[in-house]
Amino acid sequence: MARRTPEQWRDLFRSQAKSGLSATQFCRELGINPNYFFQRKGKLGQQREALKEKPAGFVELKPPVLVGSDVQLYFGQVSLTLPANASPGWIATLIRELAGATV
Repeated sequence: MARRTPEQWRDLFRSQAKSGLSATQFCRELGINPNYFFQRKGKLGQQREALKEKPAGFVELKPPVLVGSDVQLYFGQVSLTLPANASPGWIATLIRELAGATV
C-alpha cells in the first residue's frame, strides 16, 4: 500500500468529487481499498468539504419565484388558467390527458 500525505489524500478526495464517479468506482480505477479511502476521508474531516463541492457536469437550478402568478396554458384558441400552487406533477398529468383526448 502506498503511503500518502494528508495533502495527497485531500487531492484524491477532490479528484474523486470532480470525477463524477462514485467513491467505490474511483477507488477501483486507482487500486485503492474503498474502506480505507472512506476511513481516511473521515479522519481528515473531508466530509463537510465534499458536500460543498459540486460534482462536475451539474448545474445548480433555482426554482422560479412566483408572486401570486397563475399558470396559464394555451393551445390554439383554448386558454386554461391554473393557480400558482398547482403541483407540477398534476399539470404534467393534465397535459398528457389533454394530449390524448380527441375532439
